[in-house]
Amino acid sequence: MLLRVIIVGVFILLVSPNLSAQCYFDTNNNQLINTLGQPCIGNLSEMTPFLSAETDALSLGQANIGVVAKEGQFNTALSQNPALMTGQQRTFWAQASYTPWLEAIDLTDVYLLNLSAVGVIDKKQAIGLQLIYLDLGESLISPAIPAQNSPDNIYEWSFSAAYARRLSEYLSLGMAVKYFISDVGGLDFPNQPKFQSAKGLAFNTGLHYRRIWTNAAGNRVNWHLGLGLTNIGSKVRYLETAPRQFIPTSMLIGTTVGWTYPLNRKQRLQLALSWQISKLLTPTPCTDGNCDKDGSGVADYLEQSAVKGMFASFFDAPDGFQEELKETVQQFGMETNIRWSNFVQTAFRLGYYIEHPDKGNRKWLSIGTSLAIEKMRINLAYINGLGLYQLPLDDTLSIGLGFQEEF
Repeated sequence: MLLRVIIVGVFILLVSPNLSAQCYFDTNNNQLINTLGQPCIGNLSEMTPFLSAETDALSLGQANIGVVAKEGQFNTALSQNPALMTGQQRTFWAQASYTPWLEAIDLTDVYLLNLSAVGVIDKKQAIGLQLIYLDLGESLISPAIPAQNSPDNIYEWSFSAAYARRLSEYLSLGMAVKYFISDVGGLDFPNQPKFQSAKGLAFNTGLHYRRIWTNAAGNRVNWHLGLGLTNIGSKVRYLETAPRQFIPTSMLIGTTVGWTYPLNRKQRLQLALSWQISKLLTPTPCTDGNCDKDGSGVADYLEQSAVKGMFASFFDAPDGFQEELKETVQQFGMETNIRWSNFVQTAFRLGYYIEHPDKGNRKWLSIGTSLAIEKMRINLAYINGLGLYQLPLDDTLSIGLGFQEEF
């Protein structure tokens, strides 16, 4: 049986400098493997992957789609696209989300907490704040690599502040800055340097384009297009003697097409289909054994700056453009929303997440539901790997409680 060290946001591979949120580490053979037990060759790597973990139940119900959303839906604005915060009227929105993390692999004391708030100041601008907290409990390290003098509280958190502005009737721009800490201070291994906390600044930016068409019968078609660049920021490390490595900078592109049909004077039916493509913008790790051509003692790809690494990530795959396409993740979502009255709405969501077999092979189905009563919102989402293999997030249930007031 393979002994796997699961990367839960902060774990450092003591044998290899390459981290991957898309693969596991096989401690028997000292290599990264995917969910099929095959070696991960040329996989992208990053530190502090909790920065790209989506914690919102509404988004999880549609396979983490969040770079695009209908107007007035702010749930993923601070994590995927701050341009989504703009609206047509003054609004205050707040939400708390709770997600047990990795219970399918018996990590029962790990959870993600998301506290978010957005204020739409007027038709042209909006601001937002977000706190994400990942509690790693006592399950960070597997028995394969025992730690000594482990701290009682191992955690990661980030705090974000965002601003969005409507540039025209159809186009909005948003920017966010976040400060993050990945705290493993005090974690100690035999014959290894002591760990330190990794901390730094990162930025998100995004664009949101929207068009709405309405006919005389009140039927409405809306189209949304979103672009997001997330976690553009400083490289980090957990050991003073180790080279700095990249955080999970990502590019997200998505679109949503929705239809609204009035059922009567008070009730209406909304249908929406969504698609999103995501790509990590971190350099491909070297695997050919000739990784330090300048003799500096550090792999050449790790010597790149964060910005240079972003651009290099489009052209550095060993098999060229075809492999670059394999590095993308495809996400598909569907939402049905019924407004029963001016005070009550319900929604049902379905999502499917696909990753290439050579790049981690994650495939999972998600379902979600929502209930809105006057100003209160509750969102639920459930993830299932369809029994194809052991999925770390299998049978994960996420819940979000929100409040929205329009002035």
